[in-house]
Amino acid sequence: MEKLLSPLVSIATIAGAAVAVYSAWDSRQSTRKQEREGEKQRLETKRQAAIAAELLHTRHVEARRAWVNDVIDMMGRAISLCRSDDTLFPGNDLLREREHIAMHLSSLLDKGRLLFPNYAHETYGAKKPPANRGFREPILEFIFEGYAEVAALERLPDPRRADAIFEIRRNFVGHAQEELDPRQQQARLKAVLGDALTQTD
Repeated sequence: MEKLLSPLVSIATIAGAAVAVYSAWDSRQSTRKQEREGEKQRLETKRQAAIAAELLHTRHVEARRAWVNDVIDMMGRAISLCRSDDTLFPGNDLLREREHIAMHLSSLLDKGRLLFPNYAHETYGAKKPPANRGFREPILEFIFEGYAEVAALERLPDPRRADAIFEIRRNFVGHAQEELDPRQQQARLKAVLGDALTQTD
């Protein structure tokens, strides 16, 4: 009887060992699959975070660009006013147009503080309102200079003042280009899109 059972025991032992080996292999494969899925998910999360961060940065840049365009347009209107003949603005029309432009430049100056916050705000002007603490960024100084020129306009035409505002606008545009750096923005966008396409392959 023992001789009959012995082969059966051996077969059962071998079968049990085979099942154990297969189970171990299957478990290892499952673990590797989970690791691959986990790594894939980690890369996807990282990619989404990078795209979200770049979109936030792009929106901030676009807000700055829109603001810059508004400043350029308003300074252009100021230049046009200074070069106009006084017959085009009879009575109080000159005063109204001057105040309209000055008011908008003042508003753009305050809006600019939100996009280009003052520096050294922790060490200078601590008793002032938060928006007025520290020193204005250089790009905002050009708007203040343009505002001052418009506010002082008393007669038309005023070619000297028109030339002064034109120069202020030229300097403002040059400074804005350095701040916005359109070439760098294009490079950043291409890099993010390139990484996104690579990681999804």
